[in-house]
Amino acid sequence: MGTSGGRPDIGLSTANVVNWLLGAEPYAAEFALGQARAASAIPWHFYDMPRGIPITTENYPALRPWAWVTPGRPGDPTSHGLTQRPVTDTGWGWNTSHQPDLSFVPYLLTGERWIYDNLMSQASASLLAATPTPRLETERPVINDQIRALAWSMRQIEHAAWSAVDGSAEQRFFDRAADANWNYLLQKVPEWNARHGEIAGLIYAEYTYGHHTPVWQNYMVANVAGMAALRGREKAAQLLDWMGNYLIGVINSEAKGLPPYNVITGDVPIRWNGEFLDTWAELADVLRSRGQLAETSFPVGHLQEYYRMYAGALAHLHMVTGREDAKRAFEKLFALGPVPGANPRPSTRPPRSSASSCRTSGRRTG
Repeated sequence: MGTSGGRPDIGLSTANVVNWLLGAEPYAAEFALGQARAASAIPWHFYDMPRGIPITTENYPALRPWAWVTPGRPGDPTSHGLTQRPVTDTGWGWNTSHQPDLSFVPYLLTGERWIYDNLMSQASASLLAATPTPRLETERPVINDQIRALAWSMRQIEHAAWSAVDGSAEQRFFDRAADANWNYLLQKVPEWNARHGEIAGLIYAEYTYGHHTPVWQNYMVANVAGMAALRGREKAAQLLDWMGNYLIGVINSEAKGLPPYNVITGDVPIRWNGEFLDTWAELADVLRSRGQLAETSFPVGHLQEYYRMYAGALAHLHMVTGREDAKRAFEKLFALGPVPGANPRPSTRPPRSSASSCRTSGRRTG
């Protein structure tokens, strides 16, 4: 899981799940269900036997699920480690920054209990992986690592909250955890606004990144916030609306010296020569001085993935808030030129729609 890049298993869902949803092809269903089965082997299943639910940070606030932590005791809220040290020779190296969602759609389309358990376990592990100190101080935040870890952890927490059995302990816990994390970010907004002025709208984790923030990882968060907001998570909608200041401004600040092609800049400096940046003109000057300013065209290479994340963020912003400036920004993005690295010829092969195409291994899956 540690390998970064434009992987087909990283995003709001995996590419194979999307293929299953779009075309109902048997091979896509089989592959997606195979990913769900693989999730059963990933060492992120931490169960609270006395309570009969996945371990929660409410019941074990100081626990960390790593092999080097001193083992704890069942039911003891002061435990720092699991009752059994996790094995480390499984071949899996799961981490929150690159974790794929392997269970959500397979569970929705099958209703299989074992997939439900995988879904709940992954969300639980996403919270347990967060460092306990800030987790205890600020109500279970998952923003204490890379910002993409925040995005994919919140994706899992929101999936669990939305999918959990009505009235269950899992539903209550993950719903509270989701609200607490979005609320923590909203509480940081006044500080970020005061510090960054007209370019505010990005999430920062200085203890990880220092003098810059990865804007593309912020696009990941914006997409997850949009997903949560469309399910009724009001605090996620508020955060996405705030992020819209950057999402809209970055493509509309050419008059201030920042060409619109810089929407897919990898990392955005947050301070220069000891001072925080707070204008689009300053941001453009710093990017130019670092040789990173895109003047006349979109960057190519791995940055093309950031283009798609940005487009998705704008689409979610418009869908959630109805903001017309988000719609205009989306249209402007595509008017600037084709997606870098994309095939200019659309596929003409229609998805299958026959009943037989919805079957795999002799069982209806969707």
